[in-house]
Amino acid sequence: MEEIYFVIICTVNINDQVIQIHASIDCEAPGIAVIAWNVVNRYRMPVQESKHHQKVEVTNRRPIESRYIMHLTNIQMSLKNHSEQLPMFITTIFY
Repeated sequence: MEEIYFVIICTVNINDQVIQIHASIDCEAPGIAVIAWNVVNRYRMPVQESKHHQKVEVTNRRPIESRYIMHLTNIQMSLKNHSEQLPMFITTIFY
């Protein structure tokens, strides 16, 4: 199966700090946003335990540290004139 994804440049507002980042969008993903623990730690993003632990099934052969994601964070993400609060599950991603 061919992987369909693309990378965009967007801005995020983390703790009143505006940061320009690259975001990878997987067109076949089930609508779940994830972020790496190293990014969360680097920008000291607020972390909360998820009420529902999310089971992770990796389809692109990239390993993750655990099968369940148990924490999430919220960021303000903007792309051109559109902005929204985005909840993201936190995991360790290996590149």
